[in-house]
This record gives sequence, C-alpha cells and structure tokens, in this order.
Amino acid sequence: PGATNEVALTALFATFEGNPVLKFDAGMLKLDEVYTVLLRVTSFLGNEVVVSKTIKATELNPPNIFIMGAAVRTVDRAKNLTLMGPGSLPPCGNNTDNTLKFQWSVLAPVSHLVPLDNRTQTSRAVLLEARRLHVGRTYTLQLKGCLGSRPDLCGVATAQLVVAAQPVVAVITGGSRRVPFDKPLVLDASASFDADQGPNCTAALGEPTDTCPCLQCATGFSAVWRCGILDEVDEQLLDQDGFPVQCFDDPNGLMFSSSMRLSLPPKTLAAGRRYLFTVEARKEPGPRHSTAAVEIEVVLGAPPIVKLTPSNFHKFNANSLLTVKGRAVNADGTPMTGVEYTWKTDGPKTANFLVETPPGIEYYALALGSLIPGSSYQITLEARAPGLTPGKAAINFVVNQAPLGGVCSASPDTGIAVLTEFHLVCDGWTDAPEDLPLIYSWDLVFGDFNFSTAPSVEKTYEMNEWIDVALTRSDPEGGYATALTQRALTKRDTVVLPAGDPAEGHHQILRACVADNFGADTCVYRRVTVTDLIGATASSSHSRSLLEDLRSTTATVLSLIEKSDGIGDTARTLMTVNAFAQATATTASTASANGQPATLRRVHVLASAAPEVATTLTASVASAVRTAVH
Repeated sequence: PGATNEVALTALFATFEGNPVLKFDAGMLKLDEVYTVLLRVTSFLGNEVVVSKTIKATELNPPNIFIMGAAVRTVDRAKNLTLMGPGSLPPCGNNTDNTLKFQWSVLAPVSHLVPLDNRTQTSRAVLLEARRLHVGRTYTLQLKGCLGSRPDLCGVATAQLVVAAQPVVAVITGGSRRVPFDKPLVLDASASFDADQGPNCTAALGEPTDTCPCLQCATGFSAVWRCGILDEVDEQLLDQDGFPVQCFDDPNGLMFSSSMRLSLPPKTLAAGRRYLFTVEARKEPGPRHSTAAVEIEVVLGAPPIVKLTPSNFHKFNANSLLTVKGRAVNADGTPMTGVEYTWKTDGPKTANFLVETPPGIEYYALALGSLIPGSSYQITLEARAPGLTPGKAAINFVVNQAPLGGVCSASPDTGIAVLTEFHLVCDGWTDAPEDLPLIYSWDLVFGDFNFSTAPSVEKTYEMNEWIDVALTRSDPEGGYATALTQRALTKRDTVVLPAGDPAEGHHQILRACVADNFGADTCVYRRVTVTDLIGATASSSHSRSLLEDLRSTTATVLSLIEKSDGIGDTARTLMTVNAFAQATATTASTASANGQPATLRRVHVLASAAPEVATTLTASVASAVRTAVH
C-alpha cells in the first residue's frame, strides 16, 4: 500500500488471481522503489499459507554470481575445502563501476555457524579449514557479490555441504613380532584413528576444542579383542566343533575388556606357539568399525626387540616409493650392536619387483611398481645377534586400488569450436569406503598419442606425479594437459572446446581422471572431433563474413587483455569480456580483414591462464559466437 502506482498494480494482481505466476510489464515498477509482494495459497479445506518476496527495480541488472560445482555436495571434514565463486558484472546500463565486492557467510544450521577463514571471507574463493564442520550436518553457504558503488545491487548464490563420516582405521602399534615367554605382552591399539576427529583429541562429548571441534567425534574408541592359535600353514586351530581353540585360560576376562590396550602377564601364552590377535575398533557415530591383526610368536630366551618405522600404516599407493627402517634394541631400549638384518615381503609381486637396498642392513626400500594394487602385504624384519634367539617384527598393509569399474564419456563425438557444448560425464566408479569421496577432473591433452586402434586408452597414474602450474600439468607419457574443469566431486560438466589441428583430423584428446581419498587415480582418454568455425560455415557467405569480423574483434579484445594487467585484475577482465560479448552480438566489426589474426585456441589458452574468469570467458564468447552465426 502507498506505492506510486498502487492502482495499476492492484489491477494487475486482479488479472492474475488464481495464477501461480505473476508477471510485471516493463516499466510498471518504479525505479528504486521497494515492493513487498505477498502470495496467499489456500487449499480446498480452507487452510492457508502466505509467503512474501521483496523486489526492487533498478537501472542495472545485479551481478551474476555462481558457486562452482554441484549445488549439493558431500564433503570430508578431515580436509581443507575451498569454494570458488566466479562472478560477472551487469552487461547493460551506463554503469562505469567495474568492481565487485564479495562476502561469504554460513546461513545454516543456525545452531552452529562455522567461522570462515577471515583471510578469504571477502574474496572470490573461501577456505573452510579442516575439522571445522560437524559430521552428519548439512551447511548452507552463501556468496554475495555487490557492485562496489552500489552495495544494494547484489547477486547471490548458495551451496549446500553435507558432511559425511569417514571410516575409522584400526592400528596395533608395533605390528607382528617375536616376544619372550617370561615377559609381559602389551598390545596397544590406542593409535587407531578417526580422520574426522584429528590428533590429540581428549575433549569430552559436547566440549569442542581447537584440536577436537567436532561434537560427534569427541567420543572415544571401544575395542573387541580376539585370539587364535596358528598352525604350521598359518591357519587357526579349530576344535572338533569347528570353533577356534582357546588361546589361554582367561579367568580374569582379559579378552573381554573393551580397552584399547590389552595386557597379558608373563607366561600367559605357550612358548613355541604362534598366535593371531585381532582388534575391532568401534566408534560412534555409526558405529563405525575397523579391524587390525598381528601375529605374535612366543619363544624362550630374550630375543632382540625389533622396532620398525613406520610402525604401522594402513594403506599405501602402488606408485609411491616404499621405505621401511628397522632397528634392534635391548630390553632397556639401548641400541643392540653386531646385528644382522633379514627382510622379507610376503604377498603377490609384479614382474618388476625390485629391492633397491643391499641385504643385511637396517633399511628396506622397494622400487616403484613392485606391488599390485588391491593386494595385502606383510613386510618382516628378522634381527639376529650372537648368542640370542632371533628377534622379529612385521607390518601389514594394503596397496591402494585406484577407482575402477566406471566409464567416462564426452558427447557429442563431433562439434564446432566454441559453438558446440560437449557434455562430460563420469559414472559408475567404485572404490573402498575409506577411499571415498571420489574427485573428478577433465583435461584437454596435447602431445603424441596413438589412437589409431582404439578410441580410448585407460591408464592409472598417481596424482602426485603430475606437476601443477597455472592449470597445466605434465603427462607421464609426454606432452602436457590444460584443465577443462576443476577437481571436484561433480560427475558431470559441460565445456566448449577449441578447434583441433586440421593436420590431425581436427581431433582433440580429452582426459578424465577419477581420484580417491588417498590420491590414486584412474585416467581415461576420449577423442572428439572439433572443427574450425570458419570451415564449418563456409557455405554461407553472410555467416562467413560475420565470423571473419568476429575473429578480428576477438584479436582486438585479446590483445587489449593480454597487454594490460587484466589477468590479475578479475573485475577488469570480466568487464572487458562482457563488453566484447555484447559488442559482437549486436554489431559487425569494421576492422580490417587483414588485422591481427586470433584463433579461438587463444581464447581457451587465455581462460586457462586465468582460472578465476575461465567459466565466464568461455560462456561469453560462446554466446557472442552463437548470436553472430544465427
């Protein structure tokens, strides 16, 4: 009530009675006047609900603000998270302000608003530090971008973060070993860890601290211990009813303790036997659980105490260098001299299996590619000292298997540079639960690749073997790759591509990589055909003329951007790109046909060099080209 044009608006509302859509004609809303529109929805039973919307008519469109990636995404609280928010300035009106001011905020849950990193909260990309989010909760983050001179003229984007619980990992410190019959045995599983919780967390439930900020994660582990006797072929001894033979008399119920430390008095276990002790570590919420096992061999005498570094690790990447250090110590912890060391690896080996360290020393290293992904291994060190029973220790681990079983596709198979939108999809990829979530990325690959016999080649590489510089990374096979998408949880994306080299059949090679939580990834190569814009429209002289003008205009704009510091100044770059898009879409350039040539590959390279404007740049150019062609 009281609006300048209240009569006209009341009449308009009457015409839309019963219609869920309300449309205002151009010019009906007065400039800079604020309106609150109420919508009343009534059911046939007479129940009502009223919602409101505040709108304001301005001379400019608000900025376009986006948050890259899926609108709803699952995140791992154990890792730092960065959200990127590209924005573009209004393409119409007489505004001369070319700056955008950003502000990130957490909208929900209201009961636990997470503090954002104050260094990035007012930038295009915000950082959420590891272990600040609560497992099981959903957070809504908002990015607001406003014109520098018009703080009331803003664009808004939101994203929802679903925080998933990560699997726990059970660990028994010291691993498998040989122990004396007349000494106590301590099996310590307190090193079992929860990636969501973080190290050194001793806070009580509901009392988050800097080292343990997660309310749900502040509960401790509980343990379920089991023991079995091993025979000569490493099988558990069974009684006549098929149940494991009891390891020892347990009148005090030691094996029924839920403690993460199991202490057995001297002479509890029989000398000359081997035992398999297993712990199941349990933890809320879930409960989540994980198991670890060690082999204990009991001997007479006092064998050297053998220690391994690392003393425990759960999973190892196949293409990383495996190194282990061992040492033998006396009962008082002092180093033992005159020791001869013997190393052994049990488990399936590749044809390239190679030990890179000489025999008899306290170090052990395996060459890259010696172990098979997905397989389990035990590395054992036996230490022999004169006059003593040999000491022994071992560690058990699994070689990480990269994601498998899925497909990645790019459609259509052929298209026109910048005009055709290629839909990139990766689906069906699986991995062990503790390896999740999976991260997806697409690259445009340049180099020598032979695709004469098959349209795709699948290879597995380690992410840490790639060199990342300005969105370009080296490829293990030679050549280089330019990122088309960011590494994200998103399985689907849409891109436009530059034209392929005519000498190579206009082919472009795309690489999709699916990485797991431990860094191992599977890369799949796909080939598409992307023809040049001019060649694709050569049959139309009018279209050809427009596209020649477009090419000349592109050269001029790219030259301006490249000569300025626009790459470092996001706002200026976006303003230039939008001006280019608008000018190209409305008028034909009068530049000389012999002007500076500029291919659309340069547009793509420019976008790759400035990741913060890549999305807006390609979208603006594509829009301009479509208008020119039509």
